Amino acid sequence: MLIVRVELLPGGDPARRRVIGSLEIANLSDLAAKSSYLVDAEEAANHLAGIPARTATVRIDGHCRAQSVWTLIHRAVAALETAEFVEI
Repeated sequence: MLIVRVELLPGGDPARRRVIGSLEIANLSDLAAKSSYLVDAEEAANHLAGIPARTATVRIDGHCRAQSVWTLIHRAVAALETAEFVEI
């Protein structure tokens, strides 16, 4: 499983660090060369954008594991662009 955390450090101050988003990406294909993944995303409330805290789950199929980890993360984020988020 991959876990990606997005942290905000207001003004660069580590004492004010907070997680504003996260992804959990789980391989469903027993590490096959072409794998499927389940992606669970969580996003903190963003009052500037008018977005409540929310969560979504998407699936990625046919991902070639011989690619960079960034390619998988890109596919996860792209899939979330059209996901049905649920307010939490």
